[in-house]
Formats: sequence, C-alpha cells, structure tokens
Amino acid sequence: MKILTSIFIILSLNLYSRDWVYVNPKFDAGGDYHGITCYDTLNCYAYYRGASPPISIVYKSTDQGETWFKIYDKNHFDEENKDSVWLMLRAFTLDSNYLYYTYSDRAVLDKSTDGGYTFERVSFGNLSLDKNDQLWEIAMYDRNIGAAVSNHNIIITEDNWKTYDIRPITHVKYPGYLMHFLDSNTILINKYYRSDYDFVLYDIEKDEWSDYYLGKEYEEGEKEKRLIDIEFVNDSTAFACGFKDTISGDFKKHIIWKTTNKGKNWDIILDEVHEPKFGLVSISFRSELHGMATGSWGTVVETTDGGKTWTYIEPHPDLTGPSLQVEWAGQYALITDCCSGIYRLDPWVKSIEKDIIKEEKIKIRQGKDKLLISINDKKYRKHKIEIFDLQGIKLNEHSLSSGFGTLFQPLRIDHLTEGAFFYRISVDGELVHSGKFIK
Repeated sequence: MKILTSIFIILSLNLYSRDWVYVNPKFDAGGDYHGITCYDTLNCYAYYRGASPPISIVYKSTDQGETWFKIYDKNHFDEENKDSVWLMLRAFTLDSNYLYYTYSDRAVLDKSTDGGYTFERVSFGNLSLDKNDQLWEIAMYDRNIGAAVSNHNIIITEDNWKTYDIRPITHVKYPGYLMHFLDSNTILINKYYRSDYDFVLYDIEKDEWSDYYLGKEYEEGEKEKRLIDIEFVNDSTAFACGFKDTISGDFKKHIIWKTTNKGKNWDIILDEVHEPKFGLVSISFRSELHGMATGSWGTVVETTDGGKTWTYIEPHPDLTGPSLQVEWAGQYALITDCCSGIYRLDPWVKSIEKDIIKEEKIKIRQGKDKLLISINDKKYRKHKIEIFDLQGIKLNEHSLSSGFGTLFQPLRIDHLTEGAFFYRISVDGELVHSGKFIK
C-alpha cells in the first residue's frame, strides 16, 4: 500500500500553471495571522494577533479573498482599557455573524454576534482567574449549543455562552484541542493534546466519556504520530493532517488520514517523505474531492480526487514561514504564514469534480436597470444566479435550466440602492463565475 501511495504522488507542477496573488498586509515578526476561515465564498475572516503592541485584529473579505478590510482592532494594553489577556490562541467562525476566539494566557472567550465588528468578553468564574489555564478549543453546533475545552474541564453552553456549565474531564488526562459535534449531544474530541490520533466521545446529556477510536500500532522504526488539524466535509467524511516522528532525530513524515464513518475508523492516505521534513499543520477542503494541506516553510500539497493522489505545489517565494494555514474561498485557496500576509492561489483551469461549464462561456453586461447574463451551455444542467451586498447578504436569487444552447437571463437591479454588489453563478452546485458591479 505504501509503494502504491508513493507511485501516485506527483512531486512537481508541470501539468498546469498556477499563479499566486498577494492580497492582504504583511506583518513583522512581532505578530502573525492566527486563523483564516470562510463561512462561504463571500464571508471570509482572517484573525491577526500582535505581540508588540499586543493587539487583536479581524479582517474580512466579501469577494473570495481578493480584497480585505479591517472590521475590528483592539489594543489590549492601551491606557484607557488595559486588558487581562492579549495573546489570541484559537479562532472559530460559525457563520457570517457569529465569530469567536480564545486566548493562550487565560481561559476566556471573546464572541461576536454582528459579523466581527464588535466582541463581547465571556469569563468562566474561578476558571478564568487561573493564569495557567486556557481554552484549547471551541466548537459550536449551532448558534446556541457549544463547547470549549480547557486543561481539565469541558464547558457546555445551550444559549451561546450567556450561561454555561463547567464539568471536569474524567476520561482523559490531556484532551486535544480538536473537537467536532457529531450531533447536538455528542462531541468527538482528540484524546491527547498534539499527541497521537486517538479519539473519545463525550455525551453532553449523560455527562459520559467513552473511547471511540484507538490509533493503530506503530510499525518498526516509527515513533509518535501527531494529528494537528481536522476537517469534516460532510456528516461522515473527514480528513486530518499531521506528521509522524521517526528514529532519525527531528525527521518527520507528512501524514494525512481519512475517515468515512464519522471518525470511527481512520486510514492513512498520505505517508510521504518530502522536504522540508516538518510535517503538516493545516488542512481544508472545498468539496469532498478537492482539498489542500499545508505545513511549515512552504509546504503545500493538493488533491483533486478525494485523497487518492496528492500533488506538491510550488509556493509563493514569500510563503516560507512556519505553520502555513489554508482555507478555501469558493474556487480559490487562501494561504498565509506568520508574517508574509495572505496569498490567493488562482483556481485550476481544468474541471475537477465534473465537466462544468467554462467561464468564457458566460457573458455579463450591465444595463441601466438590469444585469444581462448569457450562458452558452448545451448540456442540461441547473444554473443558479445570486446577488449579494458588500456584507455578504443575499439580495436576489434566480434558478434556471440549460439544454437548448444559449441562456439569456436579465436580472432587474433598479430596486437596489447605489453602491457595489457581487454576483455569483453556480452550475449544478459548482461555483463557475463571480464578479462585482456598481450601481
């Protein structure tokens, strides 16, 4: 199996051309991007933490990561509002309105319910007074039900942190910071903090812990396998990435796992030696087939067939720092490291999931009171046209089917106020074109 995996790995990018575009500010070594998440193609958020001065900044993009604007900026040590915490640890985006992040120097939570423009501090009594504790992870099932894990406790809320219940963790000594709600009552949690890839389940209603998946035995010459990031692409399928220590000092293999039964079993689908030998730290999928994983010092690896094969991509020359983070904004991959800013990778021109319509077959023309859209598509497929404002709020949607040559669809825009708007066109659920217009 390892031989076959190695055969399928493509180590160069000669098959197609890709361009990197720099899209957001660079920072000095005193700060870094500490999370980049996209709720959908028009609502992306980048979280920045600075050390000198100690600041937290949230950036937002409403055009698939092409442009960014600052929506929140907090100096934790300013003279008027000195804060007890300042170093951002984890960031989580539930939807276009509900955002959260935690700190590494105290077990407190900042939450936003207005899309990141303002944040409210949530403290947890005596737990938040302990300077040696922090919230390693936060997960939300919906806008009410959520959970957070500290060193020795799990915290449950049923009303978006207005009230909460602190419960001791009894089943594991050091819980990992990877959590996922399998349903509204059951949470999947990595058993150890950045160590191995065992998983446990926590039943909220019964307050019970149970073993769920125990990692496979190590082979000869192997040492510890460490799972760093995980992403569910649907209710049952997930991918995870990390690295495998070996007996050769600091030498680490790149590891990617896959599950198709909600984490009950995991299979290694990438086990590869590749420079630099520091493993993988971030993974993100735009669909069940197309995803990327990133590591340190410029490591970017991509799959377009659900993990059967992987391709290492040449990164932008400036993306050479530690712990590259990856996220998808529609068909664009957004990648950042500590100080280089955010870079957007142009989409692969070849169809990935299916024979979708090419972008040049779509023509957009703006009239006085209409947006005139023509689509040349001779196959029977479902098309959806959507219009959004700058905040990502959907203002209009129209669906139609092709199969007779050129489709022509005028969309009235005379009811819109003056300003900038975005449109996107999907074919059979696949985003094929997006753009901006001014009224």
